[in-house]
Amino acid sequence: GKRQYDKREAIAERDAKREIERAMRR
Repeated sequence: GKRQYDKREAIAERDAKREIERAMRR
């Protein structure tokens, strides 16, 4: 279950990074 949690966290981090990049690029 630890690996699944890590994967979910990685996906959330990637999504957040994409949102930040989009806001920065505007």
